[in-house]
Formats: sequence, structure tokens, C-alpha cells
Amino acid sequence: MTPNKTHTIGRISVPDQYFRDFLRGHLDGDGTVLTYIDTYSSYKNRRYTYTRLYVKFISASKPHIFWLSETISTLINVKGSLTKYVNKYQTTMWTLKFAKKESIILLKWIYYDPLLPALRRKQLLVNELLKDLDNFNCTEPWKR
Repeated sequence: MTPNKTHTIGRISVPDQYFRDFLRGHLDGDGTVLTYIDTYSSYKNRRYTYTRLYVKFISASKPHIFWLSETISTLINVKGSLTKYVNKYQTTMWTLKFAKKESIILLKWIYYDPLLPALRRKQLLVNELLKDLDNFNCTEPWKR
């Protein structure tokens, strides 16, 4: 590795057949699975309650996060949004964020076997989410 790799890392030479395993590790280290119940519009109608789900990857390296986005899009045809922000330490950071439908497709792809190595707390969260959201109609584009 190189000094200050957090800011300078770019593309990583990961063969396509191992990319989803790499991505699972990336999610464990520099990612977030966020879910919550959104009741913002429930004052209009109590049925306006939604389960929100987001998957986010974070990096201080623009080339790395763009490579991540491009590779995910190429391999499984799922697109996320890229956002730049400055954190409390005045460091420029990049976020690659996937909304509900894309998150479900992505999570099913990277957690394709329950026996794979993964950060246990995230794997348990993902397993529960996918079980609860199983009725949500998301095709698996990598199987087409």
C-alpha cells in the first residue's frame, strides 16, 4: 500500500467473479446499511408509512468511489447517487448511495450465501431486511 492511501486509492484490480465478495468487505469496513420507518406523511393518511432502506459506501478518494460506482453499474446494472461533502475535519468525502430497490438488488447480490465471511452484525441486519422485504419485487439483473 502507499502512504495516505485513503485519499489516493483508485481502481483496485479485482476480477469480476470476486468483486461482490470484495464489495461485501468494503461494505463491512466503509459502508452503511440504513433502514428506518418514514412516517413523514402519515398525518395525511396513516397508510403513508414507508420502510426506507439505503446502502452507502464512503471514501475520501474520488477515483475510488467513481470506480466502485462504475463497476457495480457494469456488473449488475444498478446505479447509485454520488455525493461530495466535507466532514467535520474539513476532509472532502464521497458517498455512493443506493435507494431501496437498488439496495435490495445489491444486498442480495453480495450476500448470496449465508456462510460467506462477513461482519456478523451487518450480515444479521441484511438477512432480517431481506427476509422482511422478500415480497418487494426486485429482479436480479445479474441472472438475466
